[in-house]
Amino acid sequence: MALGVLVLPQNDLKDSLEFNVINLLNFKDPSDSLGSFSCGNTEIDSFLKTKARTWSIVSNTFLLVNKQTDDIVAFYTLSNGITKLTKKYKKKHEFKFSEITDYPSINIVYFAVTESFQNKGFGKELMLSLLGNIYDHRLEFGGLSFVTVESLAESQSFYRKNFAFDNEESQNTSGNCALALTLKEIGQLLSNANQ
Repeated sequence: MALGVLVLPQNDLKDSLEFNVINLLNFKDPSDSLGSFSCGNTEIDSFLKTKARTWSIVSNTFLLVNKQTDDIVAFYTLSNGITKLTKKYKKKHEFKFSEITDYPSINIVYFAVTESFQNKGFGKELMLSLLGNIYDHRLEFGGLSFVTVESLAESQSFYRKNFAFDNEESQNTSGNCALALTLKEIGQLLSNANQ
């Protein structure tokens, strides 16, 4: 996954803001911006502040840091996975090989935007950039069929409406829903976004 500078539009001012995309393991935090990050969900905030570094053996967390202020405005955590698809999902999304049940995926384990940047289009632009990066580098992953996200109940409409994520399996007991987007669908989404 290429890291570096990301430029996102700033909807209110019709300008753009520049962000550094930094792997959490390489992040130096002299101003305690990690401690001040808040997306409004204490469980997600707590993951970033207390667990994300120790989870690095199974996942990578990336920070979106405002170049002007050094504030963390978003983060996402990615892991590789194997997901068993239901017959219904495979049929709906045209997976042709009935004998294959387990498919390789990139899992978006966490995706959060700080409260002051929410409802301004940043989350949508960041997710499009992330999906574009995964799509552009898909051959480097060794095998990849789709991208999954475990969505909070209140965030499902964000993923469905903006990106056409679909149920990959049923809701779990916490109310979260596993959603998926195939590589073909990501390609179409990116093509439509660039028109």
